[in-house]
Amino acid sequence: PGNAKVEDSSSRGSSDTPPVPIDNQVLYVQRSGRTVREFAYNYEADGYKSPSMSMLASHLGVSPFVNAVYAAEPYSIVWMQRLDGSVVGLTYNRDENVVGWHRHDFAGGIVESMSVIPASNQLQDTLWMVIRRTVNGQTRRYIERLTRFWDFDMTIEDAHFVDCGLTYDGTPIQTVYGLQHLEGMADVYGLADNIPIGPLTVTNGTVVLDQPASRITIGLGFDAAGE
Repeated sequence: PGNAKVEDSSSRGSSDTPPVPIDNQVLYVQRSGRTVREFAYNYEADGYKSPSMSMLASHLGVSPFVNAVYAAEPYSIVWMQRLDGSVVGLTYNRDENVVGWHRHDFAGGIVESMSVIPASNQLQDTLWMVIRRTVNGQTRRYIERLTRFWDFDMTIEDAHFVDCGLTYDGTPIQTVYGLQHLEGMADVYGLADNIPIGPLTVTNGTVVLDQPASRITIGLGFDAAGE
């Protein structure tokens, strides 16, 4: 113990955002909160190096990163909450040299907290969030989770491409109840027996469909776009 030696491996510094250990690497947010760096041993340099993971997506750090959680299954994604309440994801696989960023807005909701918990069947890790929304002129907070990524055992009937949504599966109905969390919202969309529906307006917690359906998914619509 008398010959312990401690040396600085980097002078860049880190923010208060907790680092994320992944295998033999650690991802951390630099002191300014705008850059994500990898901390790992490099054999060529015979020491630790700290390259930037934000090189090709530096614009995403304009609003600093304030929280980071890791979902190992199925795609190895670091979910990062930004100061403005939005979320970006970093798909990270060092063995395959995969470093890809993606942005998620959750239909305008403000993310206040998030955590990753394994699903009950252990097949995937699930991102859970506390999201603040303005619904019917009132500020409300909901606990929402990201639905399963598309997997081999899923069919088109399992699609859930809406935010803050719910799914009904049962006998055919035309009036859908239980939508009080979307009261007054006029941009509600979804699928009814695989047929697109919307825009609809939620009134008294309900919407009325053009025809009865047995499998219905309803929520806030969004446009998926690449950058």
